[in-house]
Parts: sequence; structure tokens; C-alpha cells
Amino acid sequence: MSVFFATVHFTDPEGREGRSDWAVEASDGDHALTLIRHRLARDGRRLLSVSLTEEKTGDGFAEVGASDMLREGPVHWTGHPGDGAVHISETLPHPPGSAQPDWIDPAFRDALFAPCGTDRIYAVIDPHLWPSQHGSLPEDIAAAGLPAASLFDLDSDHSRADTAPWLIDLTIPGAEVPRFAPTSLHRRAFAKGTGPGCQLFLRSPLPLVPMRQSLRKLTKVQDTDGKWYFNRFWEPEFFLYFVLFLEGRRMLAPLADLTGFALASEGRIITARTDLRATPEAPPDREGDLDLLFEAGTAMVALRHARRLEKEFLKGCNTDIVYALAKERFGLVGMDYRFVMKCVDISYSMVGFFGDSAGNRLTDETVRACFDSSGQLSPQIEILHGLCMFGLRQGVSPDLLHSQVRFGS
Repeated sequence: MSVFFATVHFTDPEGREGRSDWAVEASDGDHALTLIRHRLARDGRRLLSVSLTEEKTGDGFAEVGASDMLREGPVHWTGHPGDGAVHISETLPHPPGSAQPDWIDPAFRDALFAPCGTDRIYAVIDPHLWPSQHGSLPEDIAAAGLPAASLFDLDSDHSRADTAPWLIDLTIPGAEVPRFAPTSLHRRAFAKGTGPGCQLFLRSPLPLVPMRQSLRKLTKVQDTDGKWYFNRFWEPEFFLYFVLFLEGRRMLAPLADLTGFALASEGRIITARTDLRATPEAPPDREGDLDLLFEAGTAMVALRHARRLEKEFLKGCNTDIVYALAKERFGLVGMDYRFVMKCVDISYSMVGFFGDSAGNRLTDETVRACFDSSGQLSPQIEILHGLCMFGLRQGVSPDLLHSQVRFGS
């Protein structure tokens, strides 16, 4: 007999992912794996992966305890301190008609409906972006006969009624996707979801009413001066940045029961497993949370604009590097989004023409000239921006153009 030490990853009956270390007395590796599987199955857990190392019986076994046939150490749950709370996957959509069933892309199907447990599947839809079949999103919901609720408490004649996001329960009984006859709204939501994307899909065990109550806590945020802002978390791309930037922080406490989400962004399907149960106990840091919230919005705008520039100019730029340079040189904090995009234009031009030396070429002196003595942007940024954009459109490095702007070497 030998002792096998194992690190085991598994999901519990609620679909949450955990990890634990084991010590197993067994005749060989297959025997050890069988014992682990049986113990997990007895507890309703499902094995995801296991790594085994063998040690012959002796002193090492004595440390574990000679009377222990099978011993499991403490469980580390994803989303608790020391573990990642959000696990992102990214795929390209299948070509139309190539997947079965034909109404939902396999990436959405596997991320939302395949996990076992008691989770419900929701869509959060902005009616302003929804091409209605029956006149409005509420009428489409009624025609499909699906449980739903607006995230805002608004009268039908309120000025914001037409743009209030809706929470729609798309849960399939028994999660039997192949046998399910989709409603018209199921078909259109998931078909639209693989295009430009105006839908955010959420997975949670919460019923509709508690889910709505949780999400409503995120629709507005108040800064430290008492000023209120609408937090458009239901915009799919922003939700991705919102969750990633604030992962593990108190502001995400209303999402503590969220187990996953899915969305489409610029031709990609992005899916995620989440475990945010630790967020209600996270240390309170409202100012820090607000800084990250606004930074998430800035990052979304900057990276999206950098991707558009790359599609237009094809300079082979890594958009993450473009954003990093813009953030390092210009700060971007509290900046109007129009100027954020101008800073990204400048950084894209520098990376496109100068590559790894872009940071040296865009010197501190050059950047300082773009700000006045109070730290506000000065007209000089328009000169630098115009120079960089002219260079991009003409295919000429901006340092070769006649200008008062001086670049580093």
C-alpha cells in the first residue's frame, strides 16, 4: 500500500467550485482516484480535476495518521480570500446554422444551462436597444409569457419608462436545452446576443423578486459628496469591466449570489463562472470602490476605442499596451471620455510607429505641455492629437512632421 497526496478541484451540489488537499491510502493511483470519486459522490460533489503524488508508507504516512484511510484537508472556495472570484472564458460564435439546437450558440448553452444545481437564467435587456416585434420590449415579454420585471419603479408615462432595463427569467425547465421549444424571446435574445450585443445573461439561484431587489441596489451609486449617478451595469461590456475591476470588493455585495454570466462583445462570446460570496464581508472602502468604478468605465472606453483604431489603421498594436501607455502618461482619472479617446489616439500612434520605445518618445515634457498649471487639459493636447492622427492617416511618423512638439529619442 502507498499513500497518495492529492489536490482535488470539484463543484458542490450548488455548482460552486472548491479545492482541497487529500491524503489517501491505496494500492495504486487508480485505486486512490476511485476512493476520492466515491467520497465526492457521497457528498453530492462532482470531480473537476485531480493531481496525485505517491509516497510509500512510512514516516510520511505517520504524519497523516495511520488510522486514516481517506483524509481531506480544509476546503478553499473560489471567491473567498486568496482565490480568484471570476473565471473568464472567451470564444468566437459558431457560424449560423452550424450548432444544435440552432437557437443558441454552444458557448451560451454550456455556460448558462449546462451547470447543474438550482440556478435560474436571467437576461437583463435595455429596451432602447431591443428591436421589438410587438411594439415594445414589455409587449414582447408578454407575448412570450415569461416572468419579468423592470429594474426601475416607473409609471408607464415616466420619461425613463422606455429605457428602463428589464430582468427576464429565461430558465428552461430541467435545463433540457435540446428538448426545449424556445419562445420567440429566447430565440431573439440569444440570436441578438451573438451580434453587437445588447443583452447581459446572468446565472443565480435567486428567484425573480429577490434577484430584482439585489440588482436594483446597483442601478445608482452615491459619491462621497452625496451626488448620485446612474450605474448602467446592465450594459454588457461595462458589466464585464465592472465585475473585474471590483472583484472581491464590497460594492459587488448585491451580486453575492451570482454564479456566472455571459455576454457578447465585438464578435466574441465571453462567459464567466463567479463566486462573490465573500464580498459582503469585504472591508468597507467606499472611496476606493468609487475610484475603481469610474476607472472601469474609463478602461472600457479606452480599450474599445483602441480596438477600433487597430481595425482602422492595422498597425499591429497590442491594445492593452496602448491603454497602459495612455493611463501612465495622461492619468485618465476623472477625464471626460472625449479626451480619454484623444489620449488613446495619441498613445496608439506612438505605439504604432515606435513600438517598444513609445514610452521614451512620449516624454514627460511632451505630456506636461498638455496640462495647465491647475492640472486641466490645455490646448496643446489638440496640437499633439492632430499631429498623431495626421501621421496615422498619412502613414508618416509624427516625429518627422514639422511641428513645435518635441519627441524623445
